[in-house]
Amino acid sequence: MAREVLVMPSHDGTYAWCERGGVGPGEGSAAELARCIGRVGVTVCLPADSIGSSEVRIPARSRAQAEQAAPYVIEDEIVGDVDALQIGLGGDGRATPHVVAWVERAAVQAALTPLHEAGITIDHVISNALALPLPKSGTWQAVQRGDALIVRHAALLGFGCETALAEAIVERLPDSERPSRIELVRIDDHAPAFAPAGIEIDVALADRPFIEQLADTWDGNTEPDLAGGGARSEGATPRIRIAAAVLVALALVLHGGSLWWAASELEAQVENLRHTQKTLFSESFPDVRRIVDPLAQARQIVGEAEANGNNGPGFLEQLFHVARERERAGNGGIEFRTLGYAEGVMNLTLDADSVEGVERFGDTLGAQILSAEYREERVVSRMRVGEE
Repeated sequence: MAREVLVMPSHDGTYAWCERGGVGPGEGSAAELARCIGRVGVTVCLPADSIGSSEVRIPARSRAQAEQAAPYVIEDEIVGDVDALQIGLGGDGRATPHVVAWVERAAVQAALTPLHEAGITIDHVISNALALPLPKSGTWQAVQRGDALIVRHAALLGFGCETALAEAIVERLPDSERPSRIELVRIDDHAPAFAPAGIEIDVALADRPFIEQLADTWDGNTEPDLAGGGARSEGATPRIRIAAAVLVALALVLHGGSLWWAASELEAQVENLRHTQKTLFSESFPDVRRIVDPLAQARQIVGEAEANGNNGPGFLEQLFHVARERERAGNGGIEFRTLGYAEGVMNLTLDADSVEGVERFGDTLGAQILSAEYREERVVSRMRVGEE
């Protein structure tokens, strides 16, 4: 049987490693890892809280087509540039729904470059949540490290976040999606309590290092694999790019905004941001149904408050500008669907009664209109504010 080694990067630039089955755990530099394992390829586990994932529908005929379309499908689900992401696809590329995972490429490179330089072969890159035991129906598997929680809630889906946020996520899930039981392992006994109402929690205290526990419970799953590729290629042939666009259009029709997990997590994040910003979003945009990654926006606010300057209009400045112009327009049939902010640029998705209404509102904001199309007797438009 081939050796399988699980590797987990640490914040201080070192690595923890262990063979599958919990054999031979170690810790040290990339060079020390190379001396320990020899020529064996490794699977790298990145922190689950740095990885996003969604269950989507891509009506592709092959895995290659699904991988080509994946960046376009998730473009509206993220803040920032999709081309800066490493994207992985879970499933055989034909069965639906698919699982798409994404992570900042810079974070992947930071974790993998020392391993490459040490001559280590990297076979796969996955979320550390997917090395937890495979959950049974109605059950979640979770590990608590300090105030952070790592959860695997499906074969190819998991997440990581603060314990308090995870509790809010669970409590806001519809009854049909709530687990009846969570099997929780606590790495230390001083972690904050995790006790969402109405759910049985089976708690055990870990008696070994985290990496050894992961290697012992890992079922060998390597998808979604974030080891490479997954970027939207500007050099793709027109035929491939058109095919990808068609797949995305079909996926959006079938998918219909039903990403229950992403929606529930965002709902909890929105609630957290409302408390932090004194209901700023709800007062300015009462009809917003989905806000793209508000925690990232909150971090942007803090960063701007601490910095001496910034690269363009700040988040609050942009938000008040959009809210003011919306009020001056007297609504005019404008309804916001999503908003996102990064580096002085705000991305809006909205719908209006007519194309003319979209154009008037875009001109008022000084926005770049990216798209406008009719959907169910309304005009849905994406526009960008703050970019030259």
